[in-house]
Amino acid sequence: MVGFYLIRQNQNQITMGIRGTAFCVAPSLLTTAAHVYQQMQEEEKNNIKVWVLDPADHLNYIMFNAQFISQDQQNDIALIKILNPFDKNKADKEIILKPLLLSDSDNAMEGEEVFFCGFPESTMSLSPERQEISFVSAHAIVSSVKQDTNTKKVSVFFLDTNCDKGFSGSPVFLRNGKIMAVVSGRFESRDSRVPTGLGLARPINPLRTLLENYSKTI
Repeated sequence: MVGFYLIRQNQNQITMGIRGTAFCVAPSLLTTAAHVYQQMQEEEKNNIKVWVLDPADHLNYIMFNAQFISQDQQNDIALIKILNPFDKNKADKEIILKPLLLSDSDNAMEGEEVFFCGFPESTMSLSPERQEISFVSAHAIVSSVKQDTNTKKVSVFFLDTNCDKGFSGSPVFLRNGKIMAVVSGRFESRDSRVPTGLGLARPINPLRTLLENYSKTI
């Protein structure tokens, strides 16, 4: 999960919020949707956190300080760097995240079976006693593959299932386990002639450019 955690000393108040999902693509680097960052308030952007499942207790998460380091707004993809744990007392072991493998999203086909997983906000209403977001997996079919008219590269995928708020940044898997795309949101229209309830995903290939550019800076 990716979001923010604020401590306002003058008000003795703690505020936190989950804004989307992220996944590992390289050591200490995560990917999410760029709009997850863009839609945050400035104060939230200065207090970015990611929550990683505790390997010693699968019912708890460890919160890490993090920062957005690069983004491609046109393709709605961003890179996040994980920094030190927010509370070192809760992370006495080194947590090693395994990078996921990337596919060639230009080879995607309509009708292809895919899967995605993330933390939709709608799951908070499932437990009135304890407000928490649950990890959810979903199955979908690639309904349509849209190409950029200039580059002829894949620019967006339509999925035949709704992607609730919080799924943004979720990895879209092929059956071979490789990542084809990143969930970008859902398609909404007030025109009754246009189908709704479709999920939107962005191709994974532009992420390679972000990773290459970042590697040149370190």
